[in-house]
Amino acid sequence: MSSDNILPCAFKFALDPAYRCPHQVRRGGFCVFHALGDIVRLRGSLTSNLNPLVAEVQIAEGVQRIKQEFLDSFSALVADVKNRGTDYDFTSFVFPEIYITDVFEKAVLFRGCTFLGPASFFGTDFQLGANFAQCKFQSTADFSKSRFGTKASFSSAVFDSTASFGEVHFSGDTHFDNVTFAGEADFFGTIFDGQTHFASRFKAPASFLSTSFKGFVNFSQSRFQDSTRFFMTRFEESYFTDLGPESACKLEFDTVDLRKASFRSTNIEQVLFRNVKWNRSGGRWVLWDEIRPLSEGEFREHERIAENYRQLVLNCEGKRDFDMAEEFHIGEMEMRKAIHNSTTGPPFWKALRRHLNLYSAYSLVSRYGTSYVRAMSVFAVMVFVFAAVFLISGFQAMPDSLNSHLRLIRYGFCGSSAQQCVSLREWLSDFWDAVLFTVSIVTFQRDRFYSPVGSISKLLVMVATILLTGQSGIVFLALRRRFKR
Repeated sequence: MSSDNILPCAFKFALDPAYRCPHQVRRGGFCVFHALGDIVRLRGSLTSNLNPLVAEVQIAEGVQRIKQEFLDSFSALVADVKNRGTDYDFTSFVFPEIYITDVFEKAVLFRGCTFLGPASFFGTDFQLGANFAQCKFQSTADFSKSRFGTKASFSSAVFDSTASFGEVHFSGDTHFDNVTFAGEADFFGTIFDGQTHFASRFKAPASFLSTSFKGFVNFSQSRFQDSTRFFMTRFEESYFTDLGPESACKLEFDTVDLRKASFRSTNIEQVLFRNVKWNRSGGRWVLWDEIRPLSEGEFREHERIAENYRQLVLNCEGKRDFDMAEEFHIGEMEMRKAIHNSTTGPPFWKALRRHLNLYSAYSLVSRYGTSYVRAMSVFAVMVFVFAAVFLISGFQAMPDSLNSHLRLIRYGFCGSSAQQCVSLREWLSDFWDAVLFTVSIVTFQRDRFYSPVGSISKLLVMVATILLTGQSGIVFLALRRRFKR
């Protein structure tokens, strides 16, 4: 047949209207590589018999012949392209099945392909990368131990059955954007050297055992509808943001380094964290979002970070890991303080609010209610400070069985002409009386053994009553928080 009589394939690629298939027509107006895509037109070209039983037999035999013709023609096409040294373009081919273990020295284009039967690329070497965008795998897909030399794309692909990427090596950037995994997905031992983008929907179990992400990996807006396990997975910088409510109880991180992991806008209360590494900063565990360097024009979302800390508190309490829960509670409160300090105003006012606020005071006196040791230490310091002040402002000891008269205790400043020198023993005795006087204030005793002298001393008693009572309450709350469990 002369080249003038060769009819072009009628296939139209919806995603690229300018695309024209270069292969000649074989069946139903399509080339052999696209013939299986329109089964209705194909059936009409394979038989005209009115007997349905005979027609079905003829159609089945015709389809089988086309499948074999496809495989033979595809092998010939691959060999021809390899000899010519051009890129491989298999745009929107409809594969009955495929089993390839080969080396592709040029870029390979599988965009829009449909794989009706098993698709095996086991051990295949795509030296200049491959494009499987918009592909549909209706049966099993096996890419185990294959290699992608540069960029690899599976964007908008659909895997209806099991997808295996075990021990695959992706040397360049990899895209799994908008991919649907309807069957199990296996990434055991997979290596991603470049940036990796997963904005995928996992409808069946997925496994990332010993997977290595050596570059940036983004799972943002992915949906995990079945159990997904990250075990001994290596992350460099990872993002699990905006995962959706159905994903929380499906994720498991086991023996994983999450020091550079972001969970912003994801509810992680039900996520299983086991033997994971978090960042350590300022004497506590912190999330990456709190310390992550910001790019120009970016701001830190303290409210969302506080939500993650709160979710981790509930997560740890559910596992009865109360020590970690306390650590994350501190993180939540630090974010609340940051929100409080983010108000606008003059620099002096902002600096004053940063250091003089209730959050800073709460942190100082009890580490946000998590440290009863600090709370008791602050209480003791306050008692001794007020005792020293009462020695100067003055107070008097009430009569008792040993002393029948009032005893005034008041010390002046050093160098005063009215100052009477006392021995160290007398001073220690007076200071002890001052400590007892201070303690008696917070115990609200009806019978007072000491009383203030003068207006300043009375004012100090009121201040001490407020501060010491408040701090004693914080001590009891910290003790209850620590030991109620």
